[in-house]
Amino acid sequence: VRAMLPGAKLVFDQTVDFGTTLPGQSKTLMLTVANTGSREGRLNFGAPPSGSKFAILPLEALVGPGDTASFKCDIKCDQELGPQLVKLPININGSMGFFPKHTELILKATVADPTIELRDAEGKPLSASNLGRLYCGLETAVRATLVNGGPTSVNYSIAKATEDSGGAAVADDGGDEYQPLTVDPPMGRVPAGG
Repeated sequence: VRAMLPGAKLVFDQTVDFGTTLPGQSKTLMLTVANTGSREGRLNFGAPPSGSKFAILPLEALVGPGDTASFKCDIKCDQELGPQLVKLPININGSMGFFPKHTELILKATVADPTIELRDAEGKPLSASNLGRLYCGLETAVRATLVNGGPTSVNYSIAKATEDSGGAAVADDGGDEYQPLTVDPPMGRVPAGG
């Protein structure tokens, strides 16, 4: 026969991952703590350091047996790019030594700039395209791909297709004048990572 002393057993994810966020963006996630033990337990989180992008509220909760407590975790991103991480110390009172105890809560995110790039058929960045010499009545086409390396979808539209080497002018008023340069499709949406 094995007897166990009553105690709190607080169960929760040790990492709150906000995923990829944009500069200037704010996100909120909820952390749920469940007490699967037979006694109430008190959970305290250390406050994030001053100037941290992360916040958690409340910092303390008393969780009864069979109950749960919710904590609001926030991130407010500035313009700093890259991985962001903070480790908050955890203090748990009321649990017995045979239950595993978490010692820290990790809040993390990756701040990424939304980027969209035009690439040629070989996947190389494309800033200009030479269509070559054409004579009256001939056509040519260049295939390019918009690549979205950012964390969110990006809408695009082509306001005006122009050329810069002295060819036919492009009408600005959207009239019926012949347009020597066209882009198809002229608008669309590129998914994140697409």
